[in-house]
Amino acid sequence: MDKIRKIILILSSILLFVFITHNFYLFIHGKKLVLKREYKGIITGIKIIKGNRGLQDIQINNQWMSLGILDSKVKHYIQVGDSIVKESGTKMIKV
Repeated sequence: MDKIRKIILILSSILLFVFITHNFYLFIHGKKLVLKREYKGIITGIKIIKGNRGLQDIQINNQWMSLGILDSKVKHYIQVGDSIVKESGTKMIKV
């Protein structure tokens, strides 16, 4: 019985380590993607998709794109007709 408990404890520890490592990797990878992301143009449409945590989709240059969590800091300041610029390598969004 003790041997089974030790095996379960070891497997649980390994799974927890893998889970934490994987989530950390996804977090770092996501931050890199946000920094790489680049867009600029005139906002021609704004919509909120139900179940999308209140995050907006905006239409720029006839293409719809989702504002991510970090991009959503401008959601209260944008309107249709506004110019928006996000340069690669920076987190700053200019409206």
